[in-house]
Amino acid sequence: MSRVIELHNRIDELEARVAQLTADGDAEGAFKASGSLEEARRNLMDEVKLVDKENADLKAKAAKHASEAKDAGILGARDQFKGVEPGWQKVVDAVSGLGTPQEYDNGLHEFAAAPMGFIDTLPKGIANGDVHYFQQPALTNNAAGWTTGSKAESDAAWTPAVAHLEVVAHQMPIARVTANRYDELDGAIRGALMLGLGVTKDAYAVRGSNSNGIVGVVNQTGILAHTYVSASNANLRDNLLAMKRKARVASGFTPDCVALSPYAIETLMTAKASDGHYLFPEFDGESLLGMKVVEDVNMTYTASSTGKESALVYFSGACEWLTADADEVTVGLIDKQFIQNQYTLLAEGTYALKVWAPKAIAYCADLGLTVEA
Repeated sequence: MSRVIELHNRIDELEARVAQLTADGDAEGAFKASGSLEEARRNLMDEVKLVDKENADLKAKAAKHASEAKDAGILGARDQFKGVEPGWQKVVDAVSGLGTPQEYDNGLHEFAAAPMGFIDTLPKGIANGDVHYFQQPALTNNAAGWTTGSKAESDAAWTPAVAHLEVVAHQMPIARVTANRYDELDGAIRGALMLGLGVTKDAYAVRGSNSNGIVGVVNQTGILAHTYVSASNANLRDNLLAMKRKARVASGFTPDCVALSPYAIETLMTAKASDGHYLFPEFDGESLLGMKVVEDVNMTYTASSTGKESALVYFSGACEWLTADADEVTVGLIDKQFIQNQYTLLAEGTYALKVWAPKAIAYCADLGLTVEA
């Protein structure tokens, strides 16, 4: 059975490799990996047939024993029966002392990540240091009709800004003897470390507050702040539409994304009128008001005692996520770990967030929804 499990894991690994090579455009590599995949599948079928045969043999043996016991009956074999004497009974021994068979699956499952899609919608770039740039200019328009004398004078101002680099890192020590006994442990830890970087990068892109590092989009100077309006029966959809209009008018760019928490998306999908009918039956959770719905748990702001549900309506090209040092996992033997038979996996990267068109971003810090416990 352990061989079957091993082959299943091998097939999963090869299927993922073929998919990755295909996505990368490596046709030759994908072809070679496909060959290994087919071989692994054949080996699995052979192993399954072998296990089935062993099971069939065991069932046949058990059936034979059961038949012999039935023929013998409680009085024993017919040719050995001596008659029934007073006080006689046949003692049937119960099987005892045998524990339940144990089977161990040492496969390690992958780590799961909550929806964090904001950073995925931003353009990506490369940086070699802190990035100095100019934000979208502001125009003071004094254009007017002219008949004589001096013509009207207008003004344009570009605001300088800096996207500071910040290192994001974490490490995890592993006992070498443990890693040797769990084949997938090293890979699982590497995956967990990379997942941790991804979680933190998205959180920083949304709510970072390091003035010497990453300043998240909601803390950027110049973005539009929207206060939720509930008067005149205005609902969540109405407020998101108002945010889209404000950003379009202020920047000239039409917002193409709206970032909401999973709970806020569910609230929109289940909103009902007083008579019980759904207010937005056409909303499928994918698009709203001509904008892509970006599901991101970081839109639930939990720093306050009560927690707030927030929303971002934005033009995705208004920001750029910059990488100076790409995500990387390295192995190190630090201090006394070498003689203690341990090693450390370190994951880190260096990033910056550039927001060159802050007025193309509208942020509502409180949607008036009660955050789930």
